[in-house]
Amino acid sequence: MKKSNLIFCTITAAALLTLTVTAEILNPGFELGSYTNWTSISGTAFGQPTTEAAWTLTSWEGVYYANSAYPDGNLPADEPAVGVLRSDTFIFPTNYALSFLIGGASIHWGYTNTYITLNLASDDTELARELTPENPVMGKKYFDTPAAHGQEVYIEVVDNGTNAGWSWIAVDDFKFESLDLQNFDFENGYNNWEVTGSAWGSGPVTTNYLPVHSVGFGCHGDYFAVSRIGGEAATGTIKS
Repeated sequence: MKKSNLIFCTITAAALLTLTVTAEILNPGFELGSYTNWTSISGTAFGQPTTEAAWTLTSWEGVYYANSAYPDGNLPADEPAVGVLRSDTFIFPTNYALSFLIGGASIHWGYTNTYITLNLASDDTELARELTPENPVMGKKYFDTPAAHGQEVYIEVVDNGTNAGWSWIAVDDFKFESLDLQNFDFENGYNNWEVTGSAWGSGPVTTNYLPVHSVGFGCHGDYFAVSRIGGEAATGTIKS
């Protein structure tokens, strides 16, 4: 019988890099009340940040946030409006992840019409993408993207949904978070992770723990998380 298990190792490279440009996103939470340091490069969906709540959307940080449902920042909503909002370029620091809040949906139109991306400034290569969660309440997500470390990059917020009814994107609170503090490589046990069930055991294991079908598995650092600690029949979740 084929056996299955899930293994998590580090989620980032650990190399250090001296930056010559400040790693900073300007106007990251739209608290200037405008899209200063951001550019609407197409469409009309992003004319002004908003303070309006879309249905049950009450989870943004501060006063303003970006929401393509409100192109001019005010009621009434205009879901068919489309557009692309792009940040100024910035240097993505090594050993950090970029966190952000995202809400919205395109559930009736193929799921993929509303999203944000992280892109290389040099050639516009897309390094990471996050779709809207099909939920009006914003949740926290991360771009943990080693390929971006030390590179000049930019963010794009995209709404390609031309129909009304669950077709908008909301984002806010872009900021860098240290991967060391987040313990994304499990070097500090399950600190900063929420673990349920018995599959993950009481803590991560060392690289000496290599089941027969994981021989040769490469792992950053000394520890990694594996769901077979409690036995392959055990179940559970692990959440950062």
